[in-house]
Amino acid sequence: MEEQDHLNIIIAADHTPRSKSIAGLIHDGFRNLKTVKSAVMPSMEISNSKIDADVILVDLLSSQSSTMKTLSEIKSTMPDSKLIALHIYKSHELIKPIYELGIDGYLYCDPAREELVRAINTVSNGEKFYPSFLVAEKNA
Repeated sequence: MEEQDHLNIIIAADHTPRSKSIAGLIHDGFRNLKTVKSAVMPSMEISNSKIDADVILVDLLSSQSSTMKTLSEIKSTMPDSKLIALHIYKSHELIKPIYELGIDGYLYCDPAREELVRAINTVSNGEKFYPSFLVAEKNA
């Protein structure tokens, strides 16, 4: 998997401490990139954003709207951006509808730095990212 030399990343979150933590993981995990731009903004501000994003990390745990509504609005507003959703779901039955909506990746709400970096690299390269717990469940 090829690692990008620059990425514009938006963290869509309604809870600042969580988004700052995620931003820290991104910066720690991508030290070798030429540029990593991350903007933290509430998910409802994405539609008004003038930022060009390669990847949007959507923290659904802190969203004030429903999961499907939030993802649908972001996907329709920024269709060329890759979406990675973060939430508390850990079963295929709950996560499958999110993928059917067109997201590119999913992470449990508190990802390890390595898994976050792998997810960002995977979707940046045009592939879908499935978390390890979901892959293990599907193979069981």
